[in-house]
Amino acid sequence: MSKRSKGKSSHGPQRSKNQDEHNDPKSMLSKKDNAKEALIKAFAQSIDMTDELASLPEYKFKSIGLGWVLKPDGSEFMDGEYSPFMATQRANLTHYLRLTDRGDGSGKLKWKKQRVKDPILKDTVTVSGLMDRILKALDKAGCNLAPVVRELAILVGTKWEEADPNARVLSVAVHANAGCLHFHPSHTRITEDNKLVNPATKRGNNRVARAGVALIALLRLRKQGYLPKRYADNLKGFLKKRSQKSGTLPPDYVVSCYVDRALDFAVWKLTKDSEYLKGVVRDANREYEEYIREKYEAQDLELGMMAEVDRMKEIRFFLKEADEVNATVKNTIETAEREKTYEEAYRRLVDRLQPFVDARLEKAKKLKKRLCEDARLKKEKIEREARDNKGPEFMPK
Repeated sequence: MSKRSKGKSSHGPQRSKNQDEHNDPKSMLSKKDNAKEALIKAFAQSIDMTDELASLPEYKFKSIGLGWVLKPDGSEFMDGEYSPFMATQRANLTHYLRLTDRGDGSGKLKWKKQRVKDPILKDTVTVSGLMDRILKALDKAGCNLAPVVRELAILVGTKWEEADPNARVLSVAVHANAGCLHFHPSHTRITEDNKLVNPATKRGNNRVARAGVALIALLRLRKQGYLPKRYADNLKGFLKKRSQKSGTLPPDYVVSCYVDRALDFAVWKLTKDSEYLKGVVRDANREYEEYIREKYEAQDLELGMMAEVDRMKEIRFFLKEADEVNATVKNTIETAEREKTYEEAYRRLVDRLQPFVDARLEKAKKLKKRLCEDARLKKEKIEREARDNKGPEFMPK
């Protein structure tokens, strides 16, 4: 059975050799992981991955291949160089030095080693779903995207250090053959001489909030005009809440904005002199719009079916109660006819039916109250947004 790298979140520590190899798109472990995911997705079953299966030459981008791992200056790690480099960094960055009181009453300071559990962190920056489709279409049309993506990887590393004041980027991995085209900046908060990159932070503080790939994807869909309004209403609020945790916009969001800008310009530059390539981009836009529309129509259909099932359950429960009441009424009338005690039968009917009627009325009152409260909250929300519509803009200034 092949080894499998653990942990696939968009942000987290990079602790082991397995994680280093998974981050290197040309390593055998990374090839196996990606090929296994693709096959399981296609066949929905467990597969024992072999080196031969992992080496099948199936590239989503012919001009990029599997991708690369780049140093901050843009040069590429050679085969077999990346994993030892990261192991050395982890060994050297196990602590940082901080100034502290000597504790002898002299008031003098001394350097003290502060241990760090996870000195290297890895984050994820993706291109948008629309841009991923456009780039794949341009690649099939014969465009060489390798220089564009390399420049983009360098931009990701540079802008990450600007957006996260605690980070020093060690490498940027480009993954072109797994899912959407994306980048993994690996960074540390410790300098080469074992000091904090940002000494103004509290001791050990590196908690800059992340927006996350899901929220960023929805913000992109809203900006592109593909996200239905009912899904887009609270997105600015979510981003604002994450920003308030650290007092700054999340670095993955900021860098994603720079990636979008850079790709818009790169695509314009590639296609400005070719009507054929402009047509390729228009076709990709149309296909993506149809894909998103069908996706949300399917979600609406699923939600509608679930609501219908809930209503059917409520009707069944109501009919069950009604059947029980009907049986009681029928039994009471038959007894009254047999015993000629109609006044007693009427009293018994009232006693039996009144709780049922009261319960229905109480439920109707609660429903009316809930609808009124929903209407009031919606009105307050509209008035509040009209007064203060100053959530973080999609593009950082």
